[in-house]
Amino acid sequence: MRIFPGNFIRYYGYGIIVFLAALTISGELLMILQCSPIRAAYDITITDKKCFTQNTLFNIEMYQGVVMFIVDIAIFTMPIPSE
Repeated sequence: MRIFPGNFIRYYGYGIIVFLAALTISGELLMILQCSPIRAAYDITITDKKCFTQNTLFNIEMYQGVVMFIVDIAIFTMPIPSE
C-alpha cells in the first residue's frame, strides 16, 4: 500500500481487501454448513441428512466466480502512479 500516494486509492485498496476477506469467509461458511447435521458433509454413515443439491452448489460457486471477476476488474481499474 506504500505505492499509493493518495488517500482515496488507499481506502479503495483497503475496501477491496475487506470485501474479499468477507466474501471468502462467507463462501467457506456456506461450504462448511452445507449439510444438516454438519457432520454429514464428510461422514457417509449418516443417512438422515439434508444437504444442498448439486444445482445449488453450482449456483453458489458461479455467484462467487462472477463476484471475483468483478473484483478483478475493479483492481485492474485502480490508477497506478507513474513516477
